[in-house]
Amino acid sequence: MAAVTNMWARSAARFCLLRGSNRVQFLRPFSTAADGRPADASDSVKSEETVQNAAPGAEKLEVSAAEKALIEEKSKLQEDLKELKEKYIRALAETENVRQRMNKQVDDAKLYGIQGFCKDLLEVADILGTATTSVPQEQLTDANPHLKNLFDGLKMTETQLQKVFGKHGLFKIAPIIAVKDGRRTAANSHGTRGTLHVFVAVGCRAASTRSSGTGRRVAPWLVGVAAAGAASYGAYKATLGSQSLATTLDEAVKTLRETASPHKVIAAAPPESQKSVYSQGKDHALYLWIYLCPQANTREVARAVSRLQQYVDKVCDPTLTDEDDEILAGVGFGPNFYSQVAGKTNEPFVYAHRKGVLGEMPSSGGDIFIHAKSNQISKLFELCQEIMRNLPKNSVESFEDVYSFVYKNGRDLSGFIDGTENAADEDDRREIAVEKATGGSYVITQKWIHNLDVIESEKEKTLESWVGRTRPDSIELQRKSISSHVARMTASNAFQAPKPFQIVRQSMPYGTLSGDAGLFFIGYAASPRNIEYMLDRMVGAGGDGHSDDIMRLSRNVKGTYWYFPGVAQLKKLEC
Repeated sequence: MAAVTNMWARSAARFCLLRGSNRVQFLRPFSTAADGRPADASDSVKSEETVQNAAPGAEKLEVSAAEKALIEEKSKLQEDLKELKEKYIRALAETENVRQRMNKQVDDAKLYGIQGFCKDLLEVADILGTATTSVPQEQLTDANPHLKNLFDGLKMTETQLQKVFGKHGLFKIAPIIAVKDGRRTAANSHGTRGTLHVFVAVGCRAASTRSSGTGRRVAPWLVGVAAAGAASYGAYKATLGSQSLATTLDEAVKTLRETASPHKVIAAAPPESQKSVYSQGKDHALYLWIYLCPQANTREVARAVSRLQQYVDKVCDPTLTDEDDEILAGVGFGPNFYSQVAGKTNEPFVYAHRKGVLGEMPSSGGDIFIHAKSNQISKLFELCQEIMRNLPKNSVESFEDVYSFVYKNGRDLSGFIDGTENAADEDDRREIAVEKATGGSYVITQKWIHNLDVIESEKEKTLESWVGRTRPDSIELQRKSISSHVARMTASNAFQAPKPFQIVRQSMPYGTLSGDAGLFFIGYAASPRNIEYMLDRMVGAGGDGHSDDIMRLSRNVKGTYWYFPGVAQLKKLEC
């Protein structure tokens, strides 16, 4: 025990701190019994000098290392904080976008959810209206109580029905022109030979939550012009766009007077378009690009693809499908192919090769293009199989089927919202996309491959300056370069400058990480001039020499024009 205590004492005595001083003095300990003398003065002084000379440097080195570690930790925390702030801001923006979309969907569901039911009831309302107006007023007297009571009952029913329509946001569109020289009816017009009849039925439009206030047309006006003389002439449905009803009827009457025989009937029904042209998008899309062999029988091929709706119905039974699993499809043709099977279009649509400072837009050609939309990608795959199976044997030289998807609630793979300026109202989209005389549409398709490395590594402000919009919420930049994408499309870098031309975009992301990924661009227009202007602006061919900065983050590898004929034009190809 004494030995252990002695060893502890000798170890504890190795250092002594001289109080009253800021320096450390080393005292020589008693290390052994043989060497039991205390350290002399000279040893003490030497030890003290050594400590004085060494301690400050050692202390300084130790502090520098600590400061460096703290600085590195601070820098790391600042970077983490910045990243978290960006994620938070993006999350807020994304949440707000989702909230706005959900509110819009809820509002639309409230207004349009019973549209089909209301549309059926409108026919009942029309019949009631016809019944009440067909009763001569002079017979509604007390001398004829049964007729008077029946009339009052029908009138009350009609009034109550209109109140119900109004409660659910459905309102009458009153006719501008009354009936002339004849009796108005929603079904037929009768009269003596040589009498001119104009009959009009009231249309209906659902209320709108949008600022435009145009709403959705539930039932069109019924417009008919006829030279009476035979037993009856049917009324023709016509969906009138921005043109006034009065002007349309005046023109119809004028045409009738100039050209009609006593049995001539003129209708103002607009040509029908294919289902893919201006309908809303789905979760997935099929882009089927087909090149035919030189020896292919173009008539047989045209006959096969004109039956596209039959293939759609085979994949999706129309009696069992709804909006969630339906397929909306359309077929387009290249200029050479269409000229062989149907003749010339109203406007030429030749896609020229373009080259700018930032890249090229190659002209890839093609004979047939199928655009189909569905919420189920498996059904699009089935449809593609069905189409290719029904094409004439040995007629296809090559084809490419691209399947797209919705990315982050409607964003491009670059993170920017796609199609911000697309018209929301169906009537507006039809006005932009459809050629009035035919119901056809001129279409551009382009395949873009994104440089994902540039998108991920470039600063967000730089990307936003290239596009001309903020990435989180797609707000247009008040100050932007003349070479930004927004400025190239509007011919000015001024804030909210009007667009000289418009198209209906149906573009969607596509691809895989192991292969190519980017944007499949597709746009519909009533005239190819709308698209030509935009392409020229992108490569600087519009006169100012500036190319579109969006070509810094994506490369165009394929492109051409197509003509999607109207339904009536397409049916002619079946013969």
